[in-house]
Amino acid sequence: MSVLAPRGAQPCHLLLIVGLKGSGKTTALGILRSWGFAVVEMSAILKERLPLSMPVSNDTIEARISAYGRHRLMAEVLECLDAQEVQGRIQAISGMRSPLDLRALDLLRPITQIIEIRASFDLRLLRILERGRLGDCQTRVQLRQSDRQESAWGLDTFTGDPRVSPVFNESTVEALRESLNRVVGIPSISHAAGELT
Repeated sequence: MSVLAPRGAQPCHLLLIVGLKGSGKTTALGILRSWGFAVVEMSAILKERLPLSMPVSNDTIEARISAYGRHRLMAEVLECLDAQEVQGRIQAISGMRSPLDLRALDLLRPITQIIEIRASFDLRLLRILERGRLGDCQTRVQLRQSDRQESAWGLDTFTGDPRVSPVFNESTVEALRESLNRVVGIPSISHAAGELT
């Protein structure tokens, strides 16, 4: 399958969801999925393509992506999106943490909008502890260290991109849904990507 849209296909509106651990990227992606968007969570692709034993550091993930081939991985992410049977040409990817990933993806298919999910440190730690994922941070010190790693790895460079729209996720899922709707709003997508079916 080609990563380029078939000739005559509608233009694609590609959203990138970024944010620190516990900010609500997975929840945001679930909301976009409920709206009929094609979605992919990078962590699922990485687990499938680059199996790692837990816990794993960002540096380990970066080394594995580099060895696997960043361009190849991004092409496979786009193929996963294109294989989904959804209405319209709205696609979203969550969990990308490196500007190198963004550049590789942008070369294959231009990213229309980057949505940065933000939440306070204490709320993020609470969410992480409640979800209980294997390898997740368990203490304030571990979360601070993870934040520093992600910042050093380049997550904070997304904020300088003019395509970034911040979304604050400090309360309920319904409030996040409303914030996403204000930022992503179907009229703006229709205008940017052509009429939806």
